[in-house]
Amino acid sequence: MGPEPTAESLSMPRLPSREEYWDYFEGWQSGAWSADIRSHRTPVVKSFLVETVRTGDKNPTPQEMLRQAGAFVEPVDDTLFRVASAPGADPWALAEVIDHRFFALYTTLPVKDVRPRVRALVDGCVWLDRVWISRPVFEQLWEHVKARCAPHRYVKLSFEYDARYEVEGREPNDGCQPESDPDEEADERSQDTALPERRSARCTLLDRLREVQEKIDRLRDIYRPFHSIIQLRIPASGRGGHDFYFDGQVTNRSDSFADHRQQLSYVLELYRRTTEKAEDILWTRLDGGPEGLLAQGAPVLMQFAEPLPEDVFKRWVNSIFRRRNNAFRLWGHPIEGGPDTVHVYGIDRHLWQRIYLEFARGHLLAFLPEGTCGNTVHRLVTNVQRLIDPAVKVWIGNLPYEAVVATEPRPGRVDGGPRR
Repeated sequence: MGPEPTAESLSMPRLPSREEYWDYFEGWQSGAWSADIRSHRTPVVKSFLVETVRTGDKNPTPQEMLRQAGAFVEPVDDTLFRVASAPGADPWALAEVIDHRFFALYTTLPVKDVRPRVRALVDGCVWLDRVWISRPVFEQLWEHVKARCAPHRYVKLSFEYDARYEVEGREPNDGCQPESDPDEEADERSQDTALPERRSARCTLLDRLREVQEKIDRLRDIYRPFHSIIQLRIPASGRGGHDFYFDGQVTNRSDSFADHRQQLSYVLELYRRTTEKAEDILWTRLDGGPEGLLAQGAPVLMQFAEPLPEDVFKRWVNSIFRRRNNAFRLWGHPIEGGPDTVHVYGIDRHLWQRIYLEFARGHLLAFLPEGTCGNTVHRLVTNVQRLIDPAVKVWIGNLPYEAVVATEPRPGRVDGGPRR
């Protein structure tokens, strides 16, 4: 076998048109799929979904946002851009504007090389955030797969719960650890240092759709972490599928890049509708009327299945607001409202907007002033389910989160082949 591919050897060429890039990705994906069957050494195309904000007159363009984040951007056409790390360097990704709110970064680089670059872009510009796919959104996508895919097709579901705030005697490493491929589980045989024990669960089911469908509800009845979905493989119309992860990474494990883009478009349409519906319900504001000013808006309520232990609760709150690189992307000064309650008049680091929070051992309550991005809700819920309570129940105003997500977008591309 030849040498391992490197980031330099996999940087993308400087092609003159969108069509040539799509042909390049199609050839790469088809070749990578076949090569992967033989050697498991050829990287596939990855997409990283990035969210900006609702349309506004003062919003910078996506290319301006990327430049603010430190990237060097060259246009291919009006909605496709090369992204490089230095002037004149070969691009490490292409950025495609999907609609007014989202763009996708496409790359052939290995995950270990590209994830830090994506993280630097998001952290480097307040206009940018990852697309955070929480359990209710994954549940809707799972219903979509069950309805449209043949039962013999293979699907993959991953679940994760990491009770990092239960660790005693050390600061939880929240958001500062190097990121790794979420599709790779840690190999304990390579760890030769002593690690504190805490509850942690990670499980992946890879089986035919009919087998997973029959067993998932029973698994959830006996083990709570099976509620916390962090990855779903949507079968492709041809071979393989598309792995959607909780933090916006999508790995194309199919033999078609065109199919990959269609799946991205479907998921982002569902996500956009959910986000904007949540904003319409939640944004707190004062509206004038015949009877004077009226307060509008509603809170987000995240109800835990059982109250958090007092020490876990304190470590969680302290970790969020003492560490700049926390997973929740929040900043503020906690104010104790009692032995089991903390109030925070804080800032969401996406858009640097105000957010009002009430932390309690039994719940998290959030108020979003008008203009705060609804993506904040997805980020909070996604990280609460992974780190605090995998079975957390969420209300958007007086609606269950699932009811806000339930609106099906236009018919999806998934068909999964003929049914058997």
